[in-house]
Amino acid sequence: MPLYNNKHFAYSHYALNNFGIDKIRIHTRDFEVKDTLCLGLQPNSKQQGLAEVEPTFLFNTPAGGVYGKGAYYNNEDINLDISTFGLSLVFNPTKYKGANQLTADTNHISLIAQDIEDHLQELGIRLSISNSKATRIDLAKDRLMDKEVFMYGDTFNTLTGKRAKERVQYPDGYRIGNGQRQGLFYDKGFEQSQQRSNNMRCEYRLLKSAAISKALSITRLEDIYKATPEDLHYLYGIEVANNILNTPKTNNNTRNISLQGLQHLRQVVSSGGRYYQKDLFALSGGVSGLLDMFGSFDNIRNFIISCGKKRQNADAIIKDLKHYLQQSNGIMNSTIGIDLEEIKQKFVA
Repeated sequence: MPLYNNKHFAYSHYALNNFGIDKIRIHTRDFEVKDTLCLGLQPNSKQQGLAEVEPTFLFNTPAGGVYGKGAYYNNEDINLDISTFGLSLVFNPTKYKGANQLTADTNHISLIAQDIEDHLQELGIRLSISNSKATRIDLAKDRLMDKEVFMYGDTFNTLTGKRAKERVQYPDGYRIGNGQRQGLFYDKGFEQSQQRSNNMRCEYRLLKSAAISKALSITRLEDIYKATPEDLHYLYGIEVANNILNTPKTNNNTRNISLQGLQHLRQVVSSGGRYYQKDLFALSGGVSGLLDMFGSFDNIRNFIISCGKKRQNADAIIKDLKHYLQQSNGIMNSTIGIDLEEIKQKFVA
């Protein structure tokens, strides 16, 4: 196995293209500890009302069993934890040994894994990182945007995600997702220099082994070594498009409208006479409000037709909407629509 060298990927095309694997977590029950000198030990917590605490067995060593709530070893490159469930290890290929560059070079990642194994072996801990189960993989991509990152906040707020259970707005970023997967957008330049910039990072976090297997067909870490940078980049784009950059336009047409509100709107359009357009505008907040509700002009047209209006009438309404939008200094798909399209072009294409 070649010796690890963090210059290995310095001139890689995909490193320079600012895409790669930002974090990896593995888990295994197949490990040995021959020396505990490097390990910190967390004792079992005493529960109120109990005179003594039953010690919890963690692992065996040549000197005997080790007991406690958990054991750990941390340095600037890795975080290792041992519990009754096994051994968990986290490392970041982007920052390993002082590097600060995204890489999708899986051969480079295999060298990092071997280097960590060799280091732990010297400390008295034996495991096979490559043969361990992958329980978290973060894919990340950096892109220079047309505006400073914080200016995309309104666009981030339109994202619905796929089965998203949390949506968190930060001053310079946004997180959306659930316990299986998350998308995180933030100002990478601000993180590095504390000054706002147009350097946006989009991290796609696969947080469970089932999510990793479904998205990347990876079970054990060694499976990722078979993937090319092109494979990972392609799969990243698909996952971000399908699970993060969802809006009412890309999901169900009226997903962000309450049933009661939709029924009322439908009643107004269906029963309205020649000038129902005025009431439609008033109830929805104008052209921008309609676009926020329905996601696109096509969806608005389909809704009007579903209310019993003729296509010719619906087409005339859409023509008026586009005209009003242009008159109010808007662009055909609104500022949010333009921003969303830019994000898709930069992170999905």
